[in-house]
Amino acid sequence: MSWQHIEDKIVKARKPHICYLCCQTIATGETYRHRFGYGEDGPQTFRFHPECEIETRDWEEGDWETFYPGDFERPVKEANNENT
Repeated sequence: MSWQHIEDKIVKARKPHICYLCCQTIATGETYRHRFGYGEDGPQTFRFHPECEIETRDWEEGDWETFYPGDFERPVKEANNENT
């Protein structure tokens, strides 16, 4: 996989998005990881729930190459009653 990483930031969703890893909705107002770069298919943007992204930090290149969106199960978020 050829990937040139350009930008990586944490942002607050202004509209719903879909997490690339678990394919569940990132709700409006929720924070998420926004990753942008260029791959074999041109410019690509990936959005992840923070807890999903944390689980993939130790992945190697081969893990990403064999992964399909939706194969990943979103980890249970620790109790945080701030946004519920």
